[in-house]
Amino acid sequence: MMSAPQTVVVQNLGQRINSPFLEHTPLISWDDSVLVFTSRRPIKTNTIKDFEGRFDENILFSKRGKNGWNEAQPLNGNVND
Repeated sequence: MMSAPQTVVVQNLGQRINSPFLEHTPLISWDDSVLVFTSRRPIKTNTIKDFEGRFDENILFSKRGKNGWNEAQPLNGNVND
């Protein structure tokens, strides 16, 4: 990667990915087909808030489809519990 650096553009990907809540640390697969990021959006009806009133931080992902990125979903398993 150091010998062949790539230009990266950070942009809002729209409502399927971005929300009005704090989101950061996007990672994209080498083949540009999967996006993983963290978000403080509520993902359950009983989502816990911290002492500053923010929702828990969770890991979400999206797969790229024919028409762009699919709706972001919480990572499966016990990761976000």
